[in-house]
Amino acid sequence: MPLLAICPNGHRRLIPFRLLKTHDNDRTPLYGRPFKCKACGSPEVTLFAIESQAEMYGVRQTLPKGSAAG
Repeated sequence: MPLLAICPNGHRRLIPFRLLKTHDNDRTPLYGRPFKCKACGSPEVTLFAIESQAEMYGVRQTLPKGSAAG
């Protein structure tokens, strides 16, 4: 399941989980990574776990076109 990233300016984006792993030995904690909002560049991004297909569908319905990666 992807993660939902939201910046303080309200920009929202789904991040495919596979893109977070840089290589097979990567053990960097998710919250220790330098996330940045792609829309405005804000380094203050909050990550939310999406736990079901139904929740992911609901989130995708609220995202602007083009930001529902995954």
